[in-house]
Amino acid sequence: MATHLDDKELLIQFAEPVTKERAFTAIIKKYQEKLYWHVRRMVVEHEDANDVLQNMFIK
Repeated sequence: MATHLDDKELLIQFAEPVTKERAFTAIIKKYQEKLYWHVRRMVVEHEDANDVLQNMFIK
């Protein structure tokens, strides 16, 4: 699955059981770095920022 898909297509694929895991992986790849740095501005420690990011994706 390419990460260049738009968000609407990713959400459609995420809703389908067959493509859910691949869509979730693509969403993480697409937003992980940007969200990490957003969280990192609020959380000083790298490990804590990673924990927040992981919890965010799980929810």
